[in-house]
Amino acid sequence: MPIVRRPVMKWTPEKDAELLGYYQHGLRPAYMAERMGLTIASVEGRYRKLMRAQKAKEAKTNDG
Repeated sequence: MPIVRRPVMKWTPEKDAELLGYYQHGLRPAYMAERMGLTIASVEGRYRKLMRAQKAKEAKTNDG
């Protein structure tokens, strides 16, 4: 069976906002992935990355 590769999508601030909005509404990653034309892994991975960046920013703000 051939491997199906999707075109590479660049994450933009708009796509990040869309993803975070879906999470704030409690939607499932599978639904988000389908709506955004991505894999579940890419949706979950990006969310984790955004949350790590937010925590780092908060920690930096609290230290200063």
